[in-house]
Amino acid sequence: MSNRLYSLWLLLLALPLSAVLLSACGNAAPQATTPLLTVPEVLAGAQLERSRVVGYVLVDTAGARLVDGIRMKGGAAQAVPAPSEQLWLEGGDLAGLALQGEGEARYAPVVASGRLEGPGSYGPGGAHRFRLRDGALAALAPRETTVAQLLESPQAYADQLVRVNGGLLAGRGQALLVEALTEGGAPAPDARQLKLNGALPDTALPDELSQSPSGGVRYGKVQVEGLWRGGALTPLLILAVTE
Repeated sequence: MSNRLYSLWLLLLALPLSAVLLSACGNAAPQATTPLLTVPEVLAGAQLERSRVVGYVLVDTAGARLVDGIRMKGGAAQAVPAPSEQLWLEGGDLAGLALQGEGEARYAPVVASGRLEGPGSYGPGGAHRFRLRDGALAALAPRETTVAQLLESPQAYADQLVRVNGGLLAGRGQALLVEALTEGGAPAPDARQLKLNGALPDTALPDELSQSPSGGVRYGKVQVEGLWRGGALTPLLILAVTE
């Protein structure tokens, strides 16, 4: 990626998200639905009893927990957040979930509700601060869409788990998803783009992504599964797309 293209990318990231989505959002009124939370919001004190939480159930030999980020490494699923940032699952019924993945660790996107307990010490070594006991776990199928559709019809995907392909540019704790990248890793001419909500840790990014000469930016074709809410996409799973 040339210095000029790298500067262009930084300029795009500097734009406020409201500017990127302004033409698409218009004055559409928000839909009244049962609140849909992320795992970090639940851990921060949100009331799970009156809402739902979306995330991935991750199951291995140690047990099951609900996480807000999955990374695939060598074909195996790993939780992005540390155990203290996960919800330990105890007593929930996993039978109806179509678990994916290879090896000992399997995962599935879900919407969960139930009784939250904590803070305390749960799971192996007491590393989990909260647990969801006897929770109801409903399988959640990502809805296929595109960057253009999310920008043009944001309310049509509100509070849904979506799956979208595009080009990822990640660096400085920020990330941009564009319709297409040039060979050098810059947004293609006239390609639409949107910012991904929240900082992406390096542990959430696929190893297959390319790096800029400075090493400060990683880029490549990806498939993102995430929560579309409030006109922003919160990524939960990022997979490299190889041709």
